[in-house]
Amino acid sequence: MKISVCYFLHDEADLIEESLASIFNLTKYDIHLSIYLTSGIFNQKVYDIAKLMNVRYGGDLHCKFQNFPSQCANSFLRDSYYVKNFDIAFVGSPDYRFLGVGEFDSFIDKASEFIDNKFYIASTRYINDGAVFQAGIYTKFGIEKIGYLDQNFIPNESSDTDYHYRCSLFYKEDPAQLLNKSYRQDIICKSTHHNHHYYENGSSPPIRDINRYLQNTFIFNPINVAYFKQKWGAAKEYKTPFNNPKYDLRIKWEDVTNPYPREFFNPITPFF
Repeated sequence: MKISVCYFLHDEADLIEESLASIFNLTKYDIHLSIYLTSGIFNQKVYDIAKLMNVRYGGDLHCKFQNFPSQCANSFLRDSYYVKNFDIAFVGSPDYRFLGVGEFDSFIDKASEFIDNKFYIASTRYINDGAVFQAGIYTKFGIEKIGYLDQNFIPNESSDTDYHYRCSLFYKEDPAQLLNKSYRQDIICKSTHHNHHYYENGSSPPIRDINRYLQNTFIFNPINVAYFKQKWGAAKEYKTPFNNPKYDLRIKWEDVTNPYPREFFNPITPFF
């Protein structure tokens, strides 16, 4: 089985060495690594660390220094599944690492059972984790059904939430709840991560409701939260993007740069 692994580096570069070691050390799988530098501006420290990891593990190093991780993620998924024909495309996080030799392989072994019937497979420390973008696999099956990330979210916050939201609507499930989803498979792994802002603190359980998630995200990126609410309604009542039946839940590759050409985004939108 061929596996493609992707990391986006901005301000967490110090953590990537341990994270990558937890994947590559003693793995039985053929793994191709892609690192995208997404700090927005040139950062010598981030570049040096990324270059070292690229030399150590091989693969591709993308040095555009654009703060558009959702655009990079789409390119990674397209390249992995439709150009290089990988079986699995895993999106990691520098502050997330597997614990113990063989834990990543164990995750892949279990995940391989679901790549043909789930849209997303999460590596998580919690049962039914509410954190939607910790580390995991965007499956080719999911890309065929729901498409790519919405690149209108810049730099990144909420593009993954929007993806999971569309997946829930595809299965006609309540998209505001982040638990027990038909489209997703959570696999419990021995792992650890540094604090993410969608956790209230380092020891609290994950947020399980999208309203609370957006409230936390608002602190970091209010414009993206405003766009999310304009796209799905202030009360998240829309079933199609912008309440327009002409828009499908799926974002096709040929539409990723402008998935909703008829819409005008007004950032001055009530948030909550």
